[in-house]
Amino acid sequence: MLVWLMLAAAAGCGSSLGSGPDSGAGGHGGSGGTSGPPSCAQAPRIDCATVSPPTPATLCTLGEGIAYACGLCGRDAGTSCGIDGALVHGANYTYIQIFNVDVWWISVYDQNGILVAQLEASVHGQAAGQPWACVAGPADFDASEAISLLPVVGEGELPGHCGADAGTSGASCSRPLGDDCSPSPLQSTANICTLDGGIGFACNPCGRDGGAQNCDFQSAMVRGAQYTYIQILNVDGAFIYVYDQNNKLIAKLDWSANAAGIGQPWSCAAGPVDFDLTEAKSLLPARSSELLCAR
Repeated sequence: MLVWLMLAAAAGCGSSLGSGPDSGAGGHGGSGGTSGPPSCAQAPRIDCATVSPPTPATLCTLGEGIAYACGLCGRDAGTSCGIDGALVHGANYTYIQIFNVDVWWISVYDQNGILVAQLEASVHGQAAGQPWACVAGPADFDASEAISLLPVVGEGELPGHCGADAGTSGASCSRPLGDDCSPSPLQSTANICTLDGGIGFACNPCGRDGGAQNCDFQSAMVRGAQYTYIQILNVDGAFIYVYDQNNKLIAKLDWSANAAGIGQPWSCAAGPVDFDLTEAKSLLPARSSELLCAR
């Protein structure tokens, strides 16, 4: 999901929003009537199925947001389509900013790479003294960091996550894996840091109470020459957990049929910055599986 952020056109209007590193020392936005960040108290909760960016996309994870921002105009459109993306890391959140004419869409992701909020700022709102608004997010979401960092001029850190290899063999991972042993963005308390843990989760991805009849996930295990992959398929996307030859989790990948429409079906949600997707792309999404689960 993306968050709507409008800036006033050109440099002079940017400063009147009072946000972003190029907008003066403000940080609370607005022109006269506003004194603080927008509240999400009256905003709806996040629903990834309702995202409506310039082109349809699923943006529930930071990896999906980066893939979308990297392929906004399609592979052959270059920079002529008038839509520009940016990536900005804050201390609390990571932001994907999308600019189109006089509109900025901003997706706010937490430290696990999960979409948590959508913000909006507009020239029209600015004229009314309310340039910023929370479109969706938790009632207690604090947008102070967002309006202190955004909007930005240029692409921020995005170019390092795209590059010539973004659509081919390489995928710059959104964040290091660290000691994250959860199946996030899927919601589960399972520990998947070892291949045995991943298999256990794949055999019951909806949890003990999910039941096979009520579970929309389809699981698979595929062994490659370099890695072993646990794949959880859900409608038009797949969450893929990558294990090395020591059966240790080293990366989390996302595959999206929607993002394939903009030439970026693959993204790396967590793992090495230079993770090589060549083998994964040759084997996945899987049509068959070695996964055997006890019934």
